[in-house]
Amino acid sequence: GYSFRLNQTSLNDQQSNLTFLQRNNWIDRQTRALFIEFSLFNPNMNLFLSMTVLFEIMPMGNIVKSFDIDTINLLNGLENFSILSLIVHIFFLVMITFFLVRQISRIITLGKNYLKKNLYWTLIEWSLISTAFAGIILFSYRLIYAIQIVKKLSNQSSKEFLGLRNIAYFNQAVNICLGFASFFSTLKLLEYFKMSQTILRFIYVIKKAVVELLGFTLIFSITILSFAQLFHLLYMNVSAEFRSFSSTMVNCFLILIGIFPTQALESNKLFGYIIFTFFNIVMLFILLNIFITIVNSSYSAIK
Repeated sequence: GYSFRLNQTSLNDQQSNLTFLQRNNWIDRQTRALFIEFSLFNPNMNLFLSMTVLFEIMPMGNIVKSFDIDTINLLNGLENFSILSLIVHIFFLVMITFFLVRQISRIITLGKNYLKKNLYWTLIEWSLISTAFAGIILFSYRLIYAIQIVKKLSNQSSKEFLGLRNIAYFNQAVNICLGFASFFSTLKLLEYFKMSQTILRFIYVIKKAVVELLGFTLIFSITILSFAQLFHLLYMNVSAEFRSFSSTMVNCFLILIGIFPTQALESNKLFGYIIFTFFNIVMLFILLNIFITIVNSSYSAIK
């Protein structure tokens, strides 16, 4: 693609630049998307803001607009790194290293029988270790990148644009890794409470129903994928919420918890309410009851 920088000059210069782009057909029939990106800084809060406005020209000729706002604490860790935060980071690193050393020692001790003993908890612990170390690596790389950006900001003119999208992507990646690490660490708590009768009963229910739950997962995945394709093809030209298949999948799960895409519903109220009602009937009244039946039958057999 092509880019054009609108630096912080006077309003007349900006109007002249836009007129120059218009006269030279910078946006023509081959244009499929227009990105407007700018960055702001709040010195009172030491917060940077990266905003991207997207105008996407769809194959039918209409334009779908959307925006993405990311607030970035770029100076965190460079100036205001508190003692408490440092202690928490060190404790997290020590615990993950302890889990890694423990698993390596088990591999050396058990050898070929390593995976035959406590396979479920072993997989959870390795998942915790891998996601945690991935988050640590991404956080370190993000910190190095932030230092480089701060140096550029201090050395260059304030009128020069400096994009912060990469930092925003690093923040999202770190949050995803830490989210999965928190998920696996919370699951790992069950290992320390497995002597409880309630926890043992829960584990036995899951083990007994694992085959039925795998079949249900396959049916659920196929059903929600089919609805996601339907929503994506119907509303990709009228709603930014269904512009991509990934965002469509996210909105399908949001619909299940009662958050409806208002923009898609307003585009065609009659057809929209019918199709979304049918989606809720299939997913909540049919598939959810099948899931409850599987769990209840397994629980009755264990009890």
